[in-house]
Amino acid sequence: NNIRDWFEDPHALARGWVDYAPIDASVNIPAAVIPGVTPPTAGTQRAAWPSLGEHTSQVLANNGFSDTDIAALLRSGAAVQAPSK
Repeated sequence: NNIRDWFEDPHALARGWVDYAPIDASVNIPAAVIPGVTPPTAGTQRAAWPSLGEHTSQVLANNGFSDTDIAALLRSGAAVQAPSK
């Protein structure tokens, strides 16, 4: 078994334990709905999924990269920073 099996499991699907989270206009990713945990309400911070690359600079900075290093990674295309929502 793996996570893909979970998202395709007929029982999990029938029980509503699989949802899809929009990452951007063209990408939805599967997300496990945990029984007993209230699902996020649309429009709340908890329901807002970050865009791919939205926090790239913050993550790199938090892991010791300097502003100069981050700028070089972004210029070279080795890292991508998406606009914040």
